[in-house]
Parts: sequence; C-alpha cells; structure tokens
Amino acid sequence: MNLFNKDTKKLIAVTGLFAVALVLSTVSVSAEECDTTYGGGETCIINKSFKIRKWVKLEGDETWREEVTIDLNDDDENDKEIYFKIEVTNNVTSDDVDVDDMEFDDMKMKDILPDELKLDKDSEDEPEENWDNFKAGDKKTFYLTVKLKDKERERDGTFHKCAINKAELYFDGDFEGADDAAVCWKRGDKEKIKELPKTGTPIETGIAGAGLIVLGALIKKSKKSA
Repeated sequence: MNLFNKDTKKLIAVTGLFAVALVLSTVSVSAEECDTTYGGGETCIINKSFKIRKWVKLEGDETWREEVTIDLNDDDENDKEIYFKIEVTNNVTSDDVDVDDMEFDDMKMKDILPDELKLDKDSEDEPEENWDNFKAGDKKTFYLTVKLKDKERERDGTFHKCAINKAELYFDGDFEGADDAAVCWKRGDKEKIKELPKTGTPIETGIAGAGLIVLGALIKKSKKSA
C-alpha cells in the first residue's frame, strides 16, 4: 500500500525535526495509543526517517572521503576526474503498522555544484534525480563525475582553495536533510590562503559528517470496517 504519495498522504502533526551527526533516535508509540477517528479509521504514529550521506574521491583513488585535494603542480593530478557518491536510505519505523508495505513517492536528490566545478559528460547520474516507490529499508545510490573548471586549473600564484559540494534530500517538496563533501586545489608549496566560494559552507563545519534528519509525523491510517 502506498500511504505516502502526494494524493493520499495526510500529515496531522509534526512532532519533531532535528539533525544529528551519527546517532539516529526515534519516538516509539505502541499500537494501543492509536486514536480512533470518525468513520472507523485510526491515527497512528510513523517514525519517518531518511538518511543522506555524501563522499568524494579523485580518479584513481580507492577510498571515499569527505575532502580531497588536487595538487595543480602535479601534471598527473591537474586534469583528474572527481567522483561524488551520494547515498539515500529509508529507515521508516513504526510500532503501529507494518512498514514493509509502505512506499514513499516524490523523492528528490538535488546536488548543488559550486561554480568552480563542472559536470562531466560521462557522469553516471544527473545533479537532480527524482524517484517514486521508495520502500522501507530501500537504498538509492547516485554517482556524479565532475571536473575542475579551466579557470581554476589555470589560476596563477600560490593558493589553496576549497569548494563545498552539497547534496540535499526532499520528500514531496519538503526538505529532509543534506550532506556535503569538499574539493580543494592548490598551487605552490606555501599555503597562503584557504579560500571558500561566497556561497560555500564554512569548511570547519560544512563537512562534519552524516546528514541525518528525523521527522516524526502523524498520519491517517485507513481501516475498513468488517
């Protein structure tokens, strides 16, 4: 059954919206606490929980990281491809209903490329992906291939610059969470500057780790009379 498409989803109240770094907590409500509604239905609590994670690595690397650095002095690194991995999981839980039959429609992942990076023509996925039928326990993984723009690769002087690449998650148009990864590039041996684009997230906090959002919501659960 699809309880969460835009035509039938009825949110009754939002009981919590918060971000955590690595630990995910939810509020459990027993089946006895479902309230009977007019017409024979009942209101139950569903702990709707999506998790989005993002990593980056350079062409030739094996390990996914939260930050990579391109050394523009090295001709082998100068024009390397940059890979992003974005992972979205559906961790919906409930003590009231069987979540195995639940599906979430109108899911969207939106990757916000900074001005210094460009999408490669051979990228496996697009910066914006939409999908339906996102079931409990499902996982979606997206891979983006980008490159550093020529104007950045050809910059003169000594510098160390970083750009934050953020991926956002939406359900039915509502923001559900975000995570980011950083790409840095440098020229020269002396690090004189660590520069961020004006629209970037401060690097001290922008790549802290997991982007987890928990939203406890009340929904209507249809119940047919015998």
